[in-house]
Amino acid sequence: NLWVPIEIRLYRPAKRMPPDAEELWEIFVEEQI
Repeated sequence: NLWVPIEIRLYRPAKRMPPDAEELWEIFVEEQI
């Protein structure tokens, strides 16, 4: 996920996200490209 902009990395509460939310976030990010 090195291609993800730093702003998105900071915005994403990675440590607070459950696995299912993490998957939804990945889909969300892919749709933004």
